[in-house]
Amino acid sequence: MEGNKHRYGQDKIKLFNMARPKDYNVISAVSDKREKVLLHRFGSFGLGSTIDQNIALSAKDKILDTQTIETKPLNEIINKSPFKDQQIDLLSIDAEGMDYKVLCSLDFHKYQPKIIIIESHCNNIQDVLKTDIYKFLDSRSYILRSWTFYSLIFILPGANLLKDREKGRCFS
Repeated sequence: MEGNKHRYGQDKIKLFNMARPKDYNVISAVSDKREKVLLHRFGSFGLGSTIDQNIALSAKDKILDTQTIETKPLNEIINKSPFKDQQIDLLSIDAEGMDYKVLCSLDFHKYQPKIIIIESHCNNIQDVLKTDIYKFLDSRSYILRSWTFYSLIFILPGANLLKDREKGRCFS
């Protein structure tokens, strides 16, 4: 089984590199610190995996396998990439229950993403406003610009990526 786990990861990286050759693709569990955790996978080639024990226990899908892995902070991954020390235009986080910890593992002074899309399963805006994610980004001056299905979309004021609707201009 160990050889299959290794091949599983390498096959994914090959596909990502073919589909998105300008990206820096890695397979890693991301969290706010380095630590040993259990990774629960729900399928051989799907994206279904989590290190969140509660999600693993409540999942409808059967767990295919579990293995011990080490997490890495997002900063560590970016600092080893060709994008080190560059401002991030778009950061999208969908980390199966670990979204807040991934967010906290980024140095916002150094990378300051212009747009952040992050997963949330809240059912109403009042619950969104109470989340650690919202409070964290609000404290860093991000504005919740949109909320669609499970994605919260935050923008950094002054990023100049979106047209200013307040001045009467529309999106093209």
